[in-house]
Amino acid sequence: MTPQEYYRNQYIDIHSKFKTVLDLLSHLNENFPKMADNHRDIEEKKIQKYLTDLKIQNKPVYDEATATLRNFESGLGYDLETMSKKGLEVFIKLIDHKAIHQHSQQFMREMALAYMITTFEEFLKTTITIASSLGVKTKDKWNSLTEEEKEKQLFEFLRLDIKERSVEIRKNFGLDLKKEPDWKDFAECFYRRNMIIHNRGIPDKTYKDRTGYRGKDTKLIVDKTYLDNAIKIYKKFSENIEEYFIETQLFMVNITKKSNIVHIDLIKDGGQIISLGDESKNSSK
Repeated sequence: MTPQEYYRNQYIDIHSKFKTVLDLLSHLNENFPKMADNHRDIEEKKIQKYLTDLKIQNKPVYDEATATLRNFESGLGYDLETMSKKGLEVFIKLIDHKAIHQHSQQFMREMALAYMITTFEEFLKTTITIASSLGVKTKDKWNSLTEEEKEKQLFEFLRLDIKERSVEIRKNFGLDLKKEPDWKDFAECFYRRNMIIHNRGIPDKTYKDRTGYRGKDTKLIVDKTYLDNAIKIYKKFSENIEEYFIETQLFMVNITKKSNIVHIDLIKDGGQIISLGDESKNSSK
């Protein structure tokens, strides 16, 4: 195996792992509602049996808990402080049962978005780490740094805002992510992830400043369509990043674009690489 093939396989390996994550999240986004409904039906049968038994064994508690639940669901007033201890326990059990199903899908999609962004960050970090080990000259002389300096620079890189990271990638490796048509949607996913984790999904100043959001200060929902689009966008960006580094640093072109099947070595057998800025027209011999 040549050095080129070794590094190409590293790029492909980390990208394949990220694509596997995307496939799993896509599967979860598509099928989780059915899984949640099935789980609800199973638990509903358990709850109904529990209530049936409770009605027989302790009807006053049954009446107290179910009446409070009806008032709660209809928006009428209810006073938990006056409830009996057992009645309150039953009421909480019934509320938890309903809440788990109502919020499970939204929770799943929020966590899926957060996990996707986190694994993309790892993919990006590893890609840059591989690029730094190739000895390719970059504008900040990355390959002249010690391993400790590289690790520190990578740490600082991951602390940057996604827009600041894109600037560093363009400056050091020439890849301009902002030129992608879906750049704004790509970046918005980062800010929404942060907003979900740090502000319960309610737009904060950072989110508004970074995305230009001018809507209401109410929780932004990650629904099935949003997550599906986010997965497609991140798949496209990761494919472009992988191909860019293979082509510009290893001088290998994927002739089956985006499928990682066959790469042509452009410098094999005496081929010459001519930079875009080179006005000479050398040809391969």
